Amino acid sequence: MNERKERETIIYVDLDNFKAFNDDYGFALGDKVILSAASAMRSTFPDAFIGHVGGDDFVLVSAEENAEERCRTMCGTFRRLVLPLYTENDRKRGYIISHDRSGFEKEFPIITLSAALIDLSKVKEISMEDLSILVAKTKKEAEKIEGDAIVSA
Repeated sequence: MNERKERETIIYVDLDNFKAFNDDYGFALGDKVILSAASAMRSTFPDAFIGHVGGDDFVLVSAEENAEERCRTMCGTFRRLVLPLYTENDRKRGYIISHDRSGFEKEFPIITLSAALIDLSKVKEISMEDLSILVAKTKKEAEKIEGDAIVSA
């Protein structure tokens, strides 16, 4: 990639605990969660490129100077949109009871967002392969944090 005069940030967004919600509440409400995430992204980053990578993963490319602050706003917006999709009991509890990938019953918190931010002005020259590795590493760090998480590389 070439050096940039304008600031660009790649933001990789993952929905935490989406699979459990989708399994428990069904695909129709799962789709509403995905649409809620897209809506939160669009309203917070109106001039960004927003792509749905698939499943519960999104990528944004933004020229905003304050991407980290906007990500916090995006998380709050998403929370307001997604909470009404839960039953009153699950909202009050703050989690649902579902099964993990091994089939064991477990408590899964309300869906939150993990955002991995890569400020391209700081990485200057980087190959697409190295950028992909950096995004994956940063995303993994964000996913280690419980609740909404924003990690910058």
